[in-house]
Amino acid sequence: MNQNKELLLKFIKASDENEVEYILENDEYVKSLEWWPFNGTETNFSTINNQQTDAIAALAEKPINSIDAVLIKECKLRGINPESNDAPRTMSGAVEKFFSIADGDISSLGRDERRKLASDIRIIAFGDKIRPTLAVVDFGEGQNPTDFKETLLSLHKKNKTRIPFVQGKYGMGGTGVIPFCGTKKYQLILSRKHPNLLRDGQEDLWGFTLIRKTPSSKLNELDKHSWFECLVGDNSKILSFLGEELSILPDEENMEYGCYIRLFNYDLPRPSSVIFDLWRDLNRKLFAPALPVLIRENRLEHFKVTKRKDYSIILIGNKYRIKSDDRDFVYKSIPLIANLESFGERIVDVVVFKDFDEKGEDLRRRQEWTTIEESVFLTINGQTHFSLPKYWLKKTGLDFLTDYLFVHIDCTNVNRTVTDDIFLGSRDRIRENTDFRNFQKALIFALSTNEILQKLNEEYRERQLAKIKPDKSIAKQLVAGLISKNKNLMSYFGLGSEVPITEVGEETEEVPEDYSGLYIPTFLKPRKRFTGSVLVKEVPKNARHSVVLFDTDAQNNYFTRDEDKGILTWNSSNERAKISTYYLYNGMLPLRIIIDNPEEGEEFSFSIEVSRPRTSPLTASFQIKIIAEKHKGKPRGPSESEHTGVKLPELIVVRENPGQNEEDWKSYDWSASNVSKVEPGRIYVNMDCEDLKNYLAKCPKRIRVLAETIYKTGIYLNSIILDLEFDKVQSLNGHKTIVFNGAIGSISKTLLPLYLDPQIQKLAERD
Repeated sequence: MNQNKELLLKFIKASDENEVEYILENDEYVKSLEWWPFNGTETNFSTINNQQTDAIAALAEKPINSIDAVLIKECKLRGINPESNDAPRTMSGAVEKFFSIADGDISSLGRDERRKLASDIRIIAFGDKIRPTLAVVDFGEGQNPTDFKETLLSLHKKNKTRIPFVQGKYGMGGTGVIPFCGTKKYQLILSRKHPNLLRDGQEDLWGFTLIRKTPSSKLNELDKHSWFECLVGDNSKILSFLGEELSILPDEENMEYGCYIRLFNYDLPRPSSVIFDLWRDLNRKLFAPALPVLIRENRLEHFKVTKRKDYSIILIGNKYRIKSDDRDFVYKSIPLIANLESFGERIVDVVVFKDFDEKGEDLRRRQEWTTIEESVFLTINGQTHFSLPKYWLKKTGLDFLTDYLFVHIDCTNVNRTVTDDIFLGSRDRIRENTDFRNFQKALIFALSTNEILQKLNEEYRERQLAKIKPDKSIAKQLVAGLISKNKNLMSYFGLGSEVPITEVGEETEEVPEDYSGLYIPTFLKPRKRFTGSVLVKEVPKNARHSVVLFDTDAQNNYFTRDEDKGILTWNSSNERAKISTYYLYNGMLPLRIIIDNPEEGEEFSFSIEVSRPRTSPLTASFQIKIIAEKHKGKPRGPSESEHTGVKLPELIVVRENPGQNEEDWKSYDWSASNVSKVEPGRIYVNMDCEDLKNYLAKCPKRIRVLAETIYKTGIYLNSIILDLEFDKVQSLNGHKTIVFNGAIGSISKTLLPLYLDPQIQKLAERD
């Protein structure tokens, strides 16, 4: 027993895989031990190696398992069978029952209460600055060595599938981290069952094992691939020693029971202090964790953090950060309710962050809540199962809001058949099937047609464009003229200088900004005046949708809050007519109506009911009448107003030493290697680009002004077209910027040599 404990402490003290390797090669006791294939089979490689493709998504599974372990411990210590009907039915219900936190909302806790609760689940960084060794520690139920092979070292076992208040169900998520552990794939697992939860006859023991990828020296030519194996004793018995407190935590803190997992040389994508980038990354993956997590930086020789004396921070997830800690950064919250096809009617939480802080700094530069790769979050039980990238949001047409939008959809109660067909076990990928494509279309429709988001997009557009210095040369006019005379180019651009925000056949509705509303609403009535007994809304046959507006005095969160929530139900006289989205905003309830294959003269009746706690519901009804198609007038051509009908982004010139109406390299972290950048409503062109400078240094002085104009115009136009084309390529995912920079870089090198080459000009004159 003492030899096992001594070996365990050697592994705990090892800061990287090289030290572990040294122990394996030089410790005499280790040489007497055996290696047992993970899950008892050498065919484990395909399962363990085919999980998360992202190191953060893989790591997130560890605290998720820890949360499960803590909740199960609390349940069992109260004498409740976790699989029985007496157990909580949800994770939030378990947190409320076991920790007395209303609705399981950990954002309601004070900072001291959060820290105390978070001490049960920790992530600690040791060792190397670039590839740290991470310890994931929890004071959950723990596992006895006799149960390791059925729990911690198993695959696809149904250990938690019948426990309703935990997340784990695939029985393999905890192994997703192994491929990200250095070159040797070392992971140490140590655990002790809570002494009060031992089964009859079970000895109180610590158990541990070291997991690794099979060394190539053990493989022969018949082995198609390697496998993962565990260090064990005689007869493949889990290494163990007597249960006692172990001083293995920072500051000589003891660990009495639970689970301690050490990931050697973990491959973090952003290897900074873990209380910064890792904390931000995990807040996106653990969107609304049932319990808080303590993240501690123990590499004090590498990171001198002076603001937090204990070098730690509490993770509560982005849902609770936005709701509580970071609410001052929120400009508007718009919870809308949308029918998302097979996902059913769901609350779509839309948060619009402020574009500039109190110092005037653009908040796009802070990747606190979203990133290029993650802007739309689909979660189950608070864990992100998939996220859509920022470029996906461009499909909504909300170009000026895209960088400030945060969208979340809770899929916890979506039909199990649907989620099983879409969400993969890795929880970082989805299956692109018909259901998911239809879901995306419905979500795009819900966001793009929302009146409040459209108005905010215009508001942000005006503010953002007011802060830039547009180029005053003729370059943009040249492009506008070129486009207006070329039908192929014209197809890239819409007509009209503004985006209308009116509904079919109606004027834009004014919405009061100073509004509080009543906790329990007292009325619901159509906003539009009408004659007769019921409102009849006339809708052209060719309209994609229509909106019927109601006035009410309900609070904005009446349909989405946790307590005393109102529920809107509706019925229509024909299944082809449905309400696709609705939301409450400052006394306005817009109902967006969609009718499949309408025919002129058809009428559809709707009745709606809004429930109210402890009193009778509010009811209303209306009709939709299909009228003849409404044909839009011929749009004004670009030549009728000096090309203002073509929606062209502003041209911004950037230089190392800027002049009037020019931006500075320093503002964008640019150098001579940058060519251009595309943002909503603007194109930045580097006029001190290395390619342009090299050309100007060799060309005659008489054509330098012409060369600069051609370069500016050409890069501007090509940037617009490349950006539009790359938006269509789904496979680019988050790599669009890299591909764009490569493409525009190639154009930058060839643009002037081709346009101004004397031989090419002679050929053109000859023709």
